[in-house]
Formats: sequence, structure tokens, C-alpha cells
Amino acid sequence: MASLTLTFSDLYNRVSKFLGTYGSSGPSGNDLTDAKDIVNDAYRRFIDANSDWSFLFRTTKIVTVSGTATYQLPDDLILIKKEFQHDSDTGYSDLEERPGSEITSWKATNDYSSYPEYFAIEPSAYTKETGQAWEVTFYPTPDSAYTLHYEYKIYPTKLEEDNDLPIGSLEYSDCIRQMCLAEAESGTEESSGIQEGKAAVALAAALANDRKRAPHRLGYNGDGGRLSAWEIARGSYRINDVTYDTD
Repeated sequence: MASLTLTFSDLYNRVSKFLGTYGSSGPSGNDLTDAKDIVNDAYRRFIDANSDWSFLFRTTKIVTVSGTATYQLPDDLILIKKEFQHDSDTGYSDLEERPGSEITSWKATNDYSSYPEYFAIEPSAYTKETGQAWEVTFYPTPDSAYTLHYEYKIYPTKLEEDNDLPIGSLEYSDCIRQMCLAEAESGTEESSGIQEGKAAVALAAALANDRKRAPHRLGYNGDGGRLSAWEIARGSYRINDVTYDTD
């Protein structure tokens, strides 16, 4: 079934027509390259217009392996929005984030295996071919398979193939198209700012529409507290460590 969502080729062809470089069967050569670059510049501008776009967040999970403390995070991860949580039926508390140096120090002092209580996010090795990725280290080292749920922010990759679809679905297509025209307008010698003005209106409407997607209830918002290194040394109290006297 045909979709009204604009593809990469829809966008760069519209830019080419605006610039007068479309020709008889579409842009080609340098004109095609320029049109594609303009679309991706506008696409990046659209994404950066709001750090909290609802479509930039993804929920996923890690299933730990006994004896393994460090795990590679998704390549498109920018930051962790919602910290790691055990399955709700386990009784384990949500994990708390700590600096990598602190967890390294704990492991050097008392490296033991149990269910994870803490985590640290650190960059993995950088290469120019793959760029910079991230990894998470849990403490204590998992002694079994634990399912840890988390939410993270992504950064979409550039549009490359003709049928590539921009992030955000149909409702944001018109805004992205208008921002492409504004980007094309900014590179012309006689830029009047008409397309930029239309882009500003379209972006404001897109932002307002995205805010409607925010949950109406956010749940309990309280201070969970953070344990100090001293509290770690003397032992923390955990749900599963409590012994009830039924006498």
C-alpha cells in the first residue's frame, strides 16, 4: 500500500525543482549531490531542533551472561534516558549509575558475583571506520542471566538510498520538506527568507504536535537516594536479603 510519507528521493527532487536543477528526468551529477546534501543538512537541523522528540527514544533490554560484567550498547545510542531496571517480578531494585572509575575501584577491592545493583556507561575503543561507541559495566558481576530493561536516545543515520524514510513518520514529513526548502533557499544568492518563515511555522506545529505525545501521568517522582562508597563498603540492604521472623 502506498504511503504519503516522503522518501529521500521525494525530498531531494523537491529541492532540485526549487533550485531549478531538476532537468527532464531529475537532478544528476553535482546537482544531485548538492540536492542530497541539502536534504541531509535540513534533516540534521530538524532532529537537533528538539532534544526531546518522542521518536528519538527507544526501549530495549540486555540479558546478562554469568561472569560477564561489560556489554556493548547499541551503535545509535547517544545517552541513557531511563536507567536499567530488573524484571518487575524479581524484587530487585533499579540499578544506580556510578562513575566508571568508582566501579573499577570497587572491583579491585571486592570483585564478587551477584545480581547487578550498579552500572557505569563508558566509551569503548574508537576507530575512524566505526566511530565512537559506548558500553556498560555492571557491578557486581552478574552470576546468572538477568534481564535489564532501559530506555535510550538515538541519533538517526543520514538518508542515503532513494527509498529511505526520515524518522518521525508521516506527521512530520511536511515539516522536514519545508526545512529542506529553507535550507536550499539559504544557499541562493537572492534569499528572501520566505521558505525559512514557512519552516519556522511548520516546526512550531511539529513541536506542539509532539508534545501531545507526552504521557499524561509520569508516575511517582521521589528521591530514590544514592548510596555512598562508605555504604557500599559496609553492605547495602536489599529486598532479597531480608529474613522475616514469623514466630
